[in-house]
This record gives sequence, structure tokens and C-alpha cells, in this order.
Amino acid sequence: MTQAVSDLANALARGIVTDEGAARDFAAVADTFRDDGHQASVDAMLRLSRHHRIRALEGRGNLAALRCVEEASDKDRS
Repeated sequence: MTQAVSDLANALARGIVTDEGAARDFAAVADTFRDDGHQASVDAMLRLSRHHRIRALEGRGNLAALRCVEEASDKDRS
């Protein structure tokens, strides 16, 4: 794996971790607001949680695709 590809893979992985953490945090805040009866705030926090969960899934897909392309490229070089 070239250094540039390795750096990109690491950046994607960091983004995935960040988005998954944000998704969990927003979901936890939504639970707190739900307990307090703030439905509009619950809806907003759940939308944000879903947004970050989707971004994390997209990141996982991009990372998997990058690894597949790099793997195929490594085989071609051998």
C-alpha cells in the first residue's frame, strides 16, 4: 500500500470513528430529551444521529472500496 493510500485509509477510518461517536452522542441526547418530554428536540437529535450514522456507513463503504482497489493494484504489480 502506498503512503498516500495508507494516509487516505487512515483519514477515512478516523472519520468513521468520529461519525459513529457523534451518532451515539446525538442518540443519547435524544433519549434525555425524550425523558423530559421535548419531542421536537428528540426529532432533531435523531435526525442528526441518522445523518452521522449514514456518513459512517458511507465511510465504511469508501474504505472497503479503497482497500479492494489497492489490493487489486498490488496484485497487478506482482
